[in-house]
Amino acid sequence: MEDLYGKDSDAYRALGWTDDNGVQHFADTNWQDEIYRTAISHDHNVTVTGGVANMPYRVSLGFTNNEGIVKTSNFRRYTGSFNLSPSFFNDHLTFNINAKGMLAENRYADGGAIGAAVSMDPTTPSGARIYTTWATTRPVTKARRNRLTP
Repeated sequence: MEDLYGKDSDAYRALGWTDDNGVQHFADTNWQDEIYRTAISHDHNVTVTGGVANMPYRVSLGFTNNEGIVKTSNFRRYTGSFNLSPSFFNDHLTFNINAKGMLAENRYADGGAIGAAVSMDPTTPSGARIYTTWATTRPVTKARRNRLTP
């Protein structure tokens, strides 16, 4: 940019950030690397079967954790089931009692982060609190951060 527009151009000054001494700094941030990850998933199940006299039973518990490819996305599921199958009168009368339950927690990633990662200025460092005023495109390093945003 410096060779194309020169150091005194607005386009050049809009890149990176300027410290308190007026020195302009640049980063080389790959914003897609900042939001994406290699997702790891795991699934665990435990089943116990047995019987007491003429009453066979089965108890099962499960846990699933799926990370999303966007760093803030995640899916967790907890499952449980219970089966009781008593028989009476020399197996002439049988009952099947079943119960199943599931609890799912899903955290969706902000879909806007994907588009923002593509268009974000790569000369801005990751984690920087650099803000732009409405009047100019020059970064303002002393602007206060909005406390309501994460």
